[in-house]
Amino acid sequence: MKDAKVIATALKEFKRNNRFVIQKVGARAAIEGMMRSSVPNYKVVYGKPRLHAAIFVADQIIDEKTGLFFAVETELVDQVLSEIQQALTEMEEKGMQLKIEIKEKSSGEEDEDERLLFKTLRVTEGLVKVLVRRSVRPEFNMKKRAARKYLKRLQTVAGPELSTLKLATEISLSIGGA
Repeated sequence: MKDAKVIATALKEFKRNNRFVIQKVGARAAIEGMMRSSVPNYKVVYGKPRLHAAIFVADQIIDEKTGLFFAVETELVDQVLSEIQQALTEMEEKGMQLKIEIKEKSSGEEDEDERLLFKTLRVTEGLVKVLVRRSVRPEFNMKKRAARKYLKRLQTVAGPELSTLKLATEISLSIGGA
């Protein structure tokens, strides 16, 4: 996990200090590197470490400060979402309860697993929102200077594909349930 945090910090610092624009190839390398370094490979990994790694990578994609927001391809988002789904199925096979019950706000008592599931829902929704926001061309509603700055950083305008929406829906239904 330490290497993944170093990669994320480096992306933020490059973007902040040098006006660094990450390309598609760099985004692919950063995401694969963060995923590879986050999941321990020295032991048999079931769901939780894999889920933590996928949530961390998804948070970095959602954060505009890293630059991955502008350069990540839909295929990589599908890869992160499939890691989340695979981790959730492994956790369910180990006997963890995945359904979240909506409680009153006053209770305030949530265990670690429930917080992790809420975070998973938030990240899944955030990834889909990133793709939708990028594909509806927000520069048309921006002022001229802001639009020029946005387009300079933007590398791809690909929106969510059917597979992305399917994965996000399956994750949401497995946790939230209907």
